Amino acid sequence: MGEKMTEAQKKVVNLLKEVDEVCREECIKYYLAEATALQGFRNSGYESETPSLDIFVLYRDVPYLICKLMEKEITNREIEWSVDNPSLKSNIVRYIDSSTLYLPLKNPEKIRKYGLSVQIIPLYSKEAEKIRSLKKYQYLYWSECRQDKWLTDANSFVAKVCRKQAYRKCQKADETLRKKLLNGLAQIEASATERDTLFYFTANGHRKKTFSKGIFESEKKVFFEGVECVIPEDVESFFQTQMGNAWEKREYPGREIQKFLISDEDCPYSEYLDYLKMKNISLDLSKELKEEKEINEKLKEPNKVIMDAWNIVLRTDVRIRMWQEYMPKKDQIMSAYEKKDWDILQELFAQYDEEMRNLAAKKMSVSFNTEIQDIYYELLKHNGDNDLLKKIQEWLPEAYKEDFQM
Repeated sequence: MGEKMTEAQKKVVNLLKEVDEVCREECIKYYLAEATALQGFRNSGYESETPSLDIFVLYRDVPYLICKLMEKEITNREIEWSVDNPSLKSNIVRYIDSSTLYLPLKNPEKIRKYGLSVQIIPLYSKEAEKIRSLKKYQYLYWSECRQDKWLTDANSFVAKVCRKQAYRKCQKADETLRKKLLNGLAQIEASATERDTLFYFTANGHRKKTFSKGIFESEKKVFFEGVECVIPEDVESFFQTQMGNAWEKREYPGREIQKFLISDEDCPYSEYLDYLKMKNISLDLSKELKEEKEINEKLKEPNKVIMDAWNIVLRTDVRIRMWQEYMPKKDQIMSAYEKKDWDILQELFAQYDEEMRNLAAKKMSVSFNTEIQDIYYELLKHNGDNDLLKKIQEWLPEAYKEDFQM
């Protein structure tokens, strides 16, 4: 926390503090979202150097929140949303520090304002979505034209009539009309509450994720880099919806090297774009990305052969190191097992267990002595780690089932 943050992360956290202040003043609820929520829950802050920060807000409150943020007139602050960028995916809203540069060249969200930001992800209500109105179909038709594919539940005769009317209004959706459409959606969502079945769309707009009904009614306080925030109290269901059953194992490397990203916390993105324009450099990398994809496809098989060979080297290294470490402790391990002293065994097998779990993550396993191995298996059973036991038994090569000799 704090002292470990990069300068870019500090600027993003300042943005969060500004959003938090407005939300408190205006009684607007927000929740940490996705990786931000998980890192806040586990670590009270960033676990990697990536300066991303996502929050959930009910869409009913989004236009009002935007209005209040802009009323603050803070220097170097901008908003990007579908009103000024109709290509922006999933109707996200970005609260931006325009004195910075954060330019993802692959850009799946189709952003146009390339500064560090807090990303506001709208939450929608299934109950509110049952409402049928021309405003809704106008918005949905426009959204469908942007290839967000929202319109999945509107094949009735009434829906088709509404879509025809919407078509005429949405063909020439200028900024004013887009704002009306988005405000119209907020009016439809005005009846949404935390008691509803809420859902959102992933950043690229391809997936809809639906939370359990009423999950946002009960809250759990978490801190993110010193800012007091909330997530739903039912963290299991909350994170499973976003990340799947293995959410607890999700890792964020301490240092992430990102290709296709240009970032500078001290360079205004507008200046960088002016420089590119002066040098006649295009941000369209579609040709280069296609070539990269083709090359990666050709390298897939050779890379697999190399990786398999490297894994054999890694597994052999672990086997030798563990043999050197644990054979001198064999008598001590055998004695503790005879006494069924599980606490001592847990302590003795600490490094062994760490090595086995690291190998299991790569679908590998080793053994160097069957007696020590069998006692470790009994320890796993005692601890209820039957899934891990099954995996390491399954992935143990036949050649490693015999005792290692040097």
